[in-house]
Amino acid sequence: MIVWCLTLSIVKNANIAENESLKVYYNENVYRTSNREFKEIMQMGLEFIGKIDLYSLYEVTYLAKKSLQAISDSYLLEISHMGFISGVLESEELPYGVKEKLLKCIGEKNVCEIEKICVEYKCSEDFTKRVKALISLGGNFEEVLKGAETLICNDKTKEAIMELNELYATFKALNEEENISLDFS
Repeated sequence: MIVWCLTLSIVKNANIAENESLKVYYNENVYRTSNREFKEIMQMGLEFIGKIDLYSLYEVTYLAKKSLQAISDSYLLEISHMGFISGVLESEELPYGVKEKLLKCIGEKNVCEIEKICVEYKCSEDFTKRVKALISLGGNFEEVLKGAETLICNDKTKEAIMELNELYATFKALNEEENISLDFS
């Protein structure tokens, strides 16, 4: 499936200095192909490009939360952190393309295929356990965060956990922690 998305165009045309940031929102038609047919869909998004601090991270996630809340009172905002996931995947030397395969399996919650790939590429037992654990890390923010802390394996995963702790602490301090979950798959 091919997806024409606005993100790449926005990033490509953003002209910002190293210490600056840019916020862009859009509400546009995009086109997808499926079975050689084009389908037009409406896409809405927000891009934050550049230096991102805790305030900016909170602002964007709070905006997402309020947008969902405006649609329905029974919303759920699922948060993840690609820095954590990629940190886990980078904790072992793997041939080109294997990390992408594992990432796809994580998204599909496909434990069997993760095991198969890890056996095929002779991954360590610890690495295999960490990657498989990512699939089950979803639900209550605080509980999932505690579970994720047991998977810290390098500076990248440690930094991601610190950012998620700070973000959740901000939501909690402002009594906005309801209807927020954490999911690493």
